[in-house]
Amino acid sequence: MDTTEIGIGGNREHKDTLFRKIFGTEEHKHYLLSLYNAINHSNYTNPDDLQLITLEDVLFVSMKNDVAFLLDCEMHLYEHQSTLNPNMPLRGFMYMAKLWQNWIQKNKKNIYGKKLVKIPTPHYTVFYNGTEQTEDRYELRLSDAFEKTQKDGKYEWTAEVYNMNAGKNKELMEKCKALREYADFVRMVREYYQESKDETEAIKKAMQKAIDGNYLDGYFEKEREEVFMTTLWEVNRDIYENDLREEGRIEGRIEGRIEIVVAMYKSGLPMQQIASILKMDVEELEKMIEEI
Repeated sequence: MDTTEIGIGGNREHKDTLFRKIFGTEEHKHYLLSLYNAINHSNYTNPDDLQLITLEDVLFVSMKNDVAFLLDCEMHLYEHQSTLNPNMPLRGFMYMAKLWQNWIQKNKKNIYGKKLVKIPTPHYTVFYNGTEQTEDRYELRLSDAFEKTQKDGKYEWTAEVYNMNAGKNKELMEKCKALREYADFVRMVREYYQESKDETEAIKKAMQKAIDGNYLDGYFEKEREEVFMTTLWEVNRDIYENDLREEGRIEGRIEGRIEIVVAMYKSGLPMQQIASILKMDVEELEKMIEEI
């Protein structure tokens, strides 16, 4: 399908996830505040009380799409995941350390002096909406990764994981309309894709449903191109990673998966973005496409 049918172009570079576009921008801080309130049973009303501090230039490429913010002397890190990853506590710990480092530099704190430097209290939350079954809510611990078992609990860091799939965390979904509608859109894309095996058609149908339902106060209609291209990037990434797991291949190989490359290329994703998804060199990718 030509994406211009629905007013969508294909020449822009899309690196964010839809989760971050909805919950991690200044324009939509009210959605993030509503999510915070739903999780913490609070009733903050002013989005400007919340200060976004998400890192834009970080060595951990796979974590570029997190949402980080300050509120009431606390530092929160929210991350969305479509695959289960037991290493989330370690990743979050490393990311939080970088956030603290930035905060200390910005506020000109001296951590080498005799005075105790007070820092924002950390909170790390993961929102999962993959296809593997999990509990509604559970905790991952950094200590589970220690080579030697820690018995005294002296050193610990946790990731609190919320399952966003249909039927999970009903109370949270009821309290946060934005999260509920985001999760429902993801569900529709997944279900339509299972029916047609056509990612473009699946996204198009889900978008129309979201537009008809005025999801996120008209966001899906106002940001058609952004939603489409971002979701297409995520869907293609998930298809590729699922194929790797099902076929038992080493991550990064693409033998027998030329159709994935073709689909991404025809959808208008930039070469650099496709290469990043498939963990390939751009030159190698260009050579492959020339041979198709």
